[in-house]
Amino acid sequence: MATDVENFSFGPSLADAAYLVPRADAPDYIPAIQELVAREQIRVILPGTELEVRELVSGRAFEARGCLVLASSPDVVHLCSNKVRLYGWLQANGFVVLRTAPHLRRDGTDWWQTPRFHW
Repeated sequence: MATDVENFSFGPSLADAAYLVPRADAPDYIPAIQELVAREQIRVILPGTELEVRELVSGRAFEARGCLVLASSPDVVHLCSNKVRLYGWLQANGFVVLRTAPHLRRDGTDWWQTPRFHW
């Protein structure tokens, strides 16, 4: 079974069943997924995007239904969602990491290729 937020996505066409669901940041996303878990008797969820991972691991809504969300713990997801925070953790825990710094450009935007803060 597959889900997507778009009617014309290719991935769901490869699944035995496909459902259109709200975006993961929509208030009705978790209830929609919970309803599908119950209807389809889903035992494992494989999140497809970082946003889905954050939403699906943020609570224990699926454990009680016997459904495993195959993702890191909320603490690990939170740690890894911020490059500066992850760098500090890696360095503090003895990992060899390249020296880095969150320098800002003159216009106030940072040098990171992707957003540093997700939550």
